[in-house]
Amino acid sequence: MLLIIKNRFLLKQWRYTVGFRRIFVSQTFKTNVMKTLKNILVGIALIATTLGLHANDARIIVSEENNVTITEENDLVEVSVLNTQQEMFQLLIISPEGKIVFDGFLGNEASLGKQFDFNSAAAGTYKFKFVTGSGATFSYDVTAGN
Repeated sequence: MLLIIKNRFLLKQWRYTVGFRRIFVSQTFKTNVMKTLKNILVGIALIATTLGLHANDARIIVSEENNVTITEENDLVEVSVLNTQQEMFQLLIISPEGKIVFDGFLGNEASLGKQFDFNSAAAGTYKFKFVTGSGATFSYDVTAGN
């Protein structure tokens, strides 16, 4: 092995055998690839952490027995229903004061959904009451508004 000083770096070069030089070059290449891969993985982890923290701002209500999902984020409330029986669904939204602020039908398709903007609504806990075509009722409390 011969040590050569070139461009202020101490380089190792193998003398007499080409096989060792190939090993040395492949080890350097492997080291560079591993550093690049490590930097990429760190970047992905940072992005995933940022997205995870942002996703935690949303409040989600999931009811498996009624196949209802309610998501509230930035004063937008999204309601979705997996309607496997294809029954007619009616939705009532009741304000914290007890007034009905929405009374409407979501429909009877297999997948139902509606979005509500609570930006101009008073802050508080709203009751989302669902009534099916067969008369079954269930309700959920959602905190929304400004």
